[in-house]
Amino acid sequence: MYTVKSLIVAAVFFLGGCANPFLFQENHTFSEPWKQKEKVDFTLEIKEPTLPYQCFIDLRHYSDFAYENFWIFITTKSPSNKYFSDTIELSLANKQGVWLGKSSSNNLISHHILFQKDFFFKEQGTYIFSIEHALREEQIKISDIGLSIQKGALR
Repeated sequence: MYTVKSLIVAAVFFLGGCANPFLFQENHTFSEPWKQKEKVDFTLEIKEPTLPYQCFIDLRHYSDFAYENFWIFITTKSPSNKYFSDTIELSLANKQGVWLGKSSSNNLISHHILFQKDFFFKEQGTYIFSIEHALREEQIKISDIGLSIQKGALR
């Protein structure tokens, strides 16, 4: 009986460690090329602004994508209607042209890129993140873009 209890405790501990570490994780899939000025919005609720958060951009593109770097504009609207904007460069390939993301069997490359480490939200409430591509091309063919927010220290 002691062994069975030990196994149950170990299983609960193990499964608890495998839980999704993300407070928020959402993707937007493009059926058409992503046009300049076309914003993709993500809305999330922050209940504990005193904790650090890790913010990631998730990007999937096809293996024939023409760019090593991908630039985005990101605007954050706070619960008190304050806006914060930034331009972010996402490195997709090394100098030799090898993709930094994970490739899949269907010619998609997936990137999970940290853009804010140990970020503190200023207040509790609903935040809206708006993302638009900042490349010179009018239209960019990618599969999807997403936002992931992890509560606590970087894991």
